[in-house]
Amino acid sequence: MALTACKEGLRLGVSRRALLQSGIAMTAMGLLRGWAFGVDAPASPELYVFRAPNSANTVIGLSIPADRVFSAPTNARIHVGTMTWAADLGNSARTRLPNDSRVRVFTGRGMTGAHLAETVVLELSARELAPAATYDVWAEISHGNKQRERVGNPIVTALVQNDQELGRIYHRISPVDDRAVLTPVVTRIIAARAKRYSIATNPVAYAERLAHAILPDAIRFKPGSPLGFSYAGQNGRHPAEKTAQIVDTLLGASHTPSVDQQTNVLFDHFPYLISSPKLT
Repeated sequence: MALTACKEGLRLGVSRRALLQSGIAMTAMGLLRGWAFGVDAPASPELYVFRAPNSANTVIGLSIPADRVFSAPTNARIHVGTMTWAADLGNSARTRLPNDSRVRVFTGRGMTGAHLAETVVLELSARELAPAATYDVWAEISHGNKQRERVGNPIVTALVQNDQELGRIYHRISPVDDRAVLTPVVTRIIAARAKRYSIATNPVAYAERLAHAILPDAIRFKPGSPLGFSYAGQNGRHPAEKTAQIVDTLLGASHTPSVDQQTNVLFDHFPYLISSPKLT
């Protein structure tokens, strides 16, 4: 598996040295995950888009570490193309929002792997999304203190976590503005990392390609195409995928073992991301 990932990474212009180091780390570390840039960054919200375990339905899950949800009312909005679903968070009780034949919606607190998290889970009928269409999936969290937080591609999340200037801009805008507003600063940051860690022979060209691939910031989802988050491209994101190794390699980071970076457990019934009684 590591060798296959390395071959895919070469298409993006990642150096053989960086990919070899990543392959060794992925094989040796197993279930352990490293945070981007080789440090234990604060836990961030995570967004997933994947196929339901027992059907052709699409599942979209937003997981927010419980300690990130303030006591004041918190609202989460999940965007799928032109469609939007909103849910209030911060309550310990598990609730289901009104469902219909097109979508099931769950919001509540539960364990995601080894961690307590607030979750919003949508299960969309297979008929709801056109197989040949491409959807941009992203989320925004509005806190009671009027702070707004965006969630999308984990590659962008890693960049935002480690650059205050980028973070200030990023959380104020929406994906429609990303390429016009964020491309210069994202390209500069990636090029600096590429040069420092010898990721690519041409750091600027590499940064331009990667910036174009990850902006606008959203998880791309084409229902009729093979799913997976890899070096070569991303279509959806599964909770069991070890995306941190990919992020670290593309951004020039070392792998730091962290107890809170274990593979997520996926349950075989709705709402899938958390341990919960079966809901119908």
